[in-house]
Amino acid sequence: MDAPRRRSILLLTAASAVSSVLAACSGKSSGTGSTSAATTSTSTSSSTTTSPPATTTPTGTPTAATPDLLSHGAVNVLVCGSDSRSRTSFAGRSDVITVVQLTGDRKRINLVSIARDCYVALPGGGHGKINAAYDSSGAKGLATTVSRVLGGLPIAYTLETGFATFVDIVDALGGVTVTNRFASDSSGVAFAQGPVDLKGPVSLTYVRERHGLPNGDLDRTERHRAMLTGMLGKLSAMARQDPTALARLVPQLMTKVRSSGLTARQAASLVPVVSKMTTASVTSVMVPVARFDMIDGASVDLVNVSRTAELAAALKRGDLSGYVKRYGTSDAPTG
Repeated sequence: MDAPRRRSILLLTAASAVSSVLAACSGKSSGTGSTSAATTSTSTSSSTTTSPPATTTPTGTPTAATPDLLSHGAVNVLVCGSDSRSRTSFAGRSDVITVVQLTGDRKRINLVSIARDCYVALPGGGHGKINAAYDSSGAKGLATTVSRVLGGLPIAYTLETGFATFVDIVDALGGVTVTNRFASDSSGVAFAQGPVDLKGPVSLTYVRERHGLPNGDLDRTERHRAMLTGMLGKLSAMARQDPTALARLVPQLMTKVRSSGLTARQAASLVPVVSKMTTASVTSVMVPVARFDMIDGASVDLVNVSRTAELAAALKRGDLSGYVKRYGTSDAPTG
């Protein structure tokens, strides 16, 4: 296999894995599991082998002469994880909402989550939890809502995934190592603080847990981003160490994601960036929540409007360093 082909496969795999990981983050925390990562099972994993809808991303073979079709400024992709348990449908609410930004200088990736219970203006009028936007208006409606929250940030693409394929992706990658911020064991599985190796159903338990975390659902968004960061690191390492093995994963991974139009040519133009990516290249934050409240009988998160405006401005510049220096990366309510 020639180098351009191998590199295009790397990027396509990265796009698939980045979106597929979020399937695991949908729904509520599992209450079952053993302490062994190799043997733990979960009632949410599906035994059916029916494949989800195939990606709309073309799989044509780019060449070394392919131009960088995404060269003009930062690229913002919205990754949606539906709470659907079906392998054939993405219907449901999006409990995972993460903007993945590749900066204009192609040197960094910014991950920005929005907690699923954030109270916002919804497509078509009215207000409610942001995850209802996906249920009522699909990925396009959710992208419009997220863009509005982030001060009009342009969303170039959406990537959607369902619940059931996450464990398959993690295992296909040979497991993923994450940096775990908070130790926890409320799910029946003990996750120590620091590096944690995840594979099998335990990886699903990790990203869905919330009851054992200091800030509950807010800290769960950090686990979503930790998994994304770990997967990017794993893909980069695989590309350097055994690109042929990575190429063999592509047919399996590419059936598990739906894209709003990111083409193979566009993906291939970003391959050099992905192949050089390290976990140190990633900045990970959440849209700040001021406090919790009850509105119309529902528990909601109220966004810190002024601080979110600062985050939105930083995203438009493609540089979160000043924002992080001022506020840090805690997901706790700001007050």
